[in-house]
Amino acid sequence: MFIDITDRKTAQERLKQALQQAEDANKAKSDFLSNMSHDIRTPMNAIVGMSTIASEHIDDKERVKDCLHKINLSSKQLLGLINDVLDMSKIESGKLVMNPTDLSLSETSESICEIIRPQINLKNQHFDITVHNIISEHVYIDGVRLNQVLLNFLSNAMKFTHERGHILVDIYQEPSLKGDGYVKTHFIVKDDGIGMSREFQKRLFRAFEREDNLRIQKTQGTGLGMAISKHIIDSMGGVIECESELGIGTTFHVALDLERVAVDDSHMKLTGLKILVIDDNRDLCLTAIDGIQRLDAIGEYCMTERDALEKVRVNDYFAILVDYRMGNSNGIEVIKNLRKIVGKEKPICLISAYDSAEFEKEAREAGATGFIPKPLFKSTIYHQLVKYTPDYHELDGASEHTISLKGLKILLAEDQYINAEIIKSLLEDREAIVDVAEDGQIATELFKKSKEFEYDVILMDLRMPNMNGFEATEAIRGMHERKDAWKTPIIALTADAFAEDAEKCLEIGMDAHMTKPVDIDLLEKTLAQLKK
Repeated sequence: MFIDITDRKTAQERLKQALQQAEDANKAKSDFLSNMSHDIRTPMNAIVGMSTIASEHIDDKERVKDCLHKINLSSKQLLGLINDVLDMSKIESGKLVMNPTDLSLSETSESICEIIRPQINLKNQHFDITVHNIISEHVYIDGVRLNQVLLNFLSNAMKFTHERGHILVDIYQEPSLKGDGYVKTHFIVKDDGIGMSREFQKRLFRAFEREDNLRIQKTQGTGLGMAISKHIIDSMGGVIECESELGIGTTFHVALDLERVAVDDSHMKLTGLKILVIDDNRDLCLTAIDGIQRLDAIGEYCMTERDALEKVRVNDYFAILVDYRMGNSNGIEVIKNLRKIVGKEKPICLISAYDSAEFEKEAREAGATGFIPKPLFKSTIYHQLVKYTPDYHELDGASEHTISLKGLKILLAEDQYINAEIIKSLLEDREAIVDVAEDGQIATELFKKSKEFEYDVILMDLRMPNMNGFEATEAIRGMHERKDAWKTPIIALTADAFAEDAEKCLEIGMDAHMTKPVDIDLLEKTLAQLKK
């Protein structure tokens, strides 16, 4: 008698594989908790230690300034670790949702550059960001999540690239197979850092995974960033790829089919104007020329100072764009030599991926008339150069992205004393007038007793005793006898950072949702948008 045990062997093999997977998962999570214990304590140690040093050297302004700078960096690092853990929890419970909105690729690129510049400067790394073939600068996407993915790639690039190493971001577009209403947008982050082993690349996008060897033991991280990034891109219907080689570097490539936003940019023309670009990097030159030609202008480029000086001797250019870093040449020195030929009136702008505040004084003294941040989108070039055209008026320029807080009267509902003190101080430093309510009930009463339109904006915490932020908002919006009940902007300012929290805020009548710790620059931009 024969008994077929094939099914039994298959079942045993599956059980064996499941057991092995469970053991691997438990080990990964155990390693993760060990790493988290270390990685959380590291920035906490810096915060506590630097606070102690600052208090002991309170009269040494430079020492205190250095301590505060390091506390700020450590705080952001700690916040990143916490956000990763919370995001992973949402992913595992299936509650991480996307919130697509109208996104300007130009503005988000500029924002990313601003965030990473301090760390780039700290390691003396070379950074550049390029764009080309941009079909639609405005697209529908969850901008917060896109930034999260790109900043994760850039954070790893900076951590695993040596001092004076190179990091490059490239953004380009092509027609989408989904139709004319969409555009395939590519984001590439490339570095020449230490790279990854082929074995680790197979596990790269698994949660709690980190390559464990002597090369990276001093580098902090949860091992969650890549898993979260992969989930975000998958949720957006995109593709994420990685190429890496030990000792050579790493390249991440994300491709997304994004819905186009209809924006009328027909007024963005510099028709017939001749513009010269000077940069020692051919790709960056071509990026600039692409943007210039999309403005109906005439673009030329050269890659050496010598060629540039020869060109300006025989050509009459409307404007000249000079890269700040040009191999052995310094863009500021190039401007000095250009001024000897073209005189004082010709617009000469310095282009750079770095913070122009660091070299603005020196550049102005050399003859620079303006500064253009990379990447060189069509809109970026236009808004910088249109100012030098004969028929330009100030009101025709780029719209302001921020609003002055001077004189604004703000009602702040916040039950935590230290949080209220911080936010109140930041706002008053910008000459705003702030009334503080310790809970939602007090905030409601203050608004009820105020004159109509006395408050320009209400900043509302969500979790407060007696009456929470949701209840307070509903109470204020329900004051139908007041004309300002629905016209006064209410902004949620809370530690509840998930998309569903933001959606709930909007559903009950709030105008915007911002997370703590407060970003004062983002608050100014948010107010500017609400005041339009």
